[in-house]
Amino acid sequence: EIVRQEVFDSIGLVEEEEFERIFTDYFKHVKAFDTGTTIFHGPTGEHVAASADLMKRVEEMLDIQVSVPEFRSGLLSRIGAYATENPDTELRYKTVFPGLFSKLKTSIWKERSSTMLRIQHDVLKYFTEERGALTEEEIGVAESVLQRLQERHGYDEESARDIIGFVASSS
Repeated sequence: EIVRQEVFDSIGLVEEEEFERIFTDYFKHVKAFDTGTTIFHGPTGEHVAASADLMKRVEEMLDIQVSVPEFRSGLLSRIGAYATENPDTELRYKTVFPGLFSKLKTSIWKERSSTMLRIQHDVLKYFTEERGALTEEEIGVAESVLQRLQERHGYDEESARDIIGFVASSS
């Protein structure tokens, strides 16, 4: 599973910051919904109500196994406990809920699985005589994936090819 996450991360369809933004937005909306407050929406400069659609969508991605109110209450309790135990630490939801964060990432990757698989196959073609059939853009994407695998995860080109082949064949 770790290797799969490294490959998906290196493909870069969704950057880590985007996962964190979605995760953080979800918690902001849950808190606002629970307290009956609004959320400041930076792009418009307006205060808006919590989005039931956003919360429902994230909860579907997390595939929660308890009632929604129970799930949300548990999250808020855990956040409160974390803040009490760590008063001088900035609250980072992915640190407090690493399992949920990982589940969200996996769910988003699954939604984009056909694109992920196509890119994996393009990277594999990059190492064969089929490379000539790739467009300039596909070659650029393949090179970017390989570069991220090297820089973020320490793979050399041969190891990167091998793990991409493994992940693509097990998809």
